[in-house]
Amino acid sequence: MPRLQVKCCKPIAHACDFNVSPTYNFHDILQSITIQCLEALQFLHGLGLIHCDLKPENILVKSYSRCEVKVIDLGSSCFETDHLCSYVQSRSYRAPEVILGLSYDKKIDIWSLGCILAELCTGNVLFQNDSSATLLARVIGIIGPIDQGMLAKGHDTYKYFTKNHMLYERNQETNRLEYLIPKKTSLRHRLPMGDQGFIDFIAHLLEVNPKKRPSALEALKHPWLFYPFTIPEYLDKASVDSSLKSHSNIPSSCLLVSLVTVGSIVRSL
Repeated sequence: MPRLQVKCCKPIAHACDFNVSPTYNFHDILQSITIQCLEALQFLHGLGLIHCDLKPENILVKSYSRCEVKVIDLGSSCFETDHLCSYVQSRSYRAPEVILGLSYDKKIDIWSLGCILAELCTGNVLFQNDSSATLLARVIGIIGPIDQGMLAKGHDTYKYFTKNHMLYERNQETNRLEYLIPKKTSLRHRLPMGDQGFIDFIAHLLEVNPKKRPSALEALKHPWLFYPFTIPEYLDKASVDSSLKSHSNIPSSCLLVSLVTVGSIVRSL
């Protein structure tokens, strides 16, 4: 097998790192990166392969001026027909079905890509977390509840949910049970860029139920990839830029609130 040529390539970090011009703007860059990544996944999935570790570090910039990227690192990849490992994907980009111990397929790569594209806009990890349980809390708070059917079938559901479907984790230092209360928010709030089409597209990729999540081919047909971006009348470029800047500077510690109760701890995440 020929070796991947990655010399002089850098991991993708933020869409603003690319040269932005009047004819090649932020929206165009996002669309181009998205299409290239989806086409790469479509190729891999067509071979029956799951990447299993899609993250910003594994998307390299081949050319800033031409906005060319490449997906690399198949060290964790596997065929869909293999005995699938239960521990795959970097945690911040890990799909819910993997965390819950459900069977998974190529759709986990689509979830990871949705997380990456959101991160490219803000410069921040979409589902900030310090454990699998807090990751699930972020997902529920931003995207919505996990299907009851997934919870019922997941081999590892009991590690994160009580029989009443309360999300929890055990504090390793105090051995106390901590119930996690997801902080309700939305993708619109987390991605304050004024492009509702992009927000709809990310929501499409981040369907919690993998059966409803699109394949790479289906995602390539989403309307957002075919229409130019127009800032809504109620926004102007200055307000969008200001919103993005202020959002990026919010410390993650401001999003955590702890409430002590008898015998346990309830945390709002």
